[in-house]
Amino acid sequence: MKTKWLNCISLETKSTELTQTMLISHYYSLTSYHNQQHFKLLIKALKYHNRRDIGIYLGTILGEKIKRTWTNNVWDILIPVPLHFTKKWERGYNQSHYIAKGIAEILGIPIVENAIVRKKRTSTQTKLNTEKRKENMKGAFLITKPEIIQNNRILLVDDVCTTGATILSLIEEMHPIKGVVIGVATICTA
Repeated sequence: MKTKWLNCISLETKSTELTQTMLISHYYSLTSYHNQQHFKLLIKALKYHNRRDIGIYLGTILGEKIKRTWTNNVWDILIPVPLHFTKKWERGYNQSHYIAKGIAEILGIPIVENAIVRKKRTSTQTKLNTEKRKENMKGAFLITKPEIIQNNRILLVDDVCTTGATILSLIEEMHPIKGVVIGVATICTA
């Protein structure tokens, strides 16, 4: 599979405020976050009101979109963007896991959650600009099992891509590992 530099864009090709590029082969997103009040409400319910079912539901819709565009089983594993263990403990779950669960139901791809950890508890990024988000995410992730990632086509799963700082930080950790092809799937692109 040919890998190319892509800006983080939605399937509707609406550009985001992302200023840097990421080494990814594919980017999938259901919609733009702007002017989509119902998606904003769904994401808030998923993240802050224990509505894990919404994550699975939106994941199945995203999985169907991915399925219509892929050929030859493009992805080997799904990796939900990890939360720091204290944030996961506070919330009780990782919302990206439930989105990945919905995608996995449709595509029949395993979810791997033990290959990468979030080693740094980062502050919320909702009010940060692009540069502050990048700084906030620098060194946030640690690859704990590179042998799981090596020589695999990995689809990273997250809820929202705003500036791409979270995904970029994760990709920077994965980039040195041999034979990795990376894609990204999100519900919304802000």
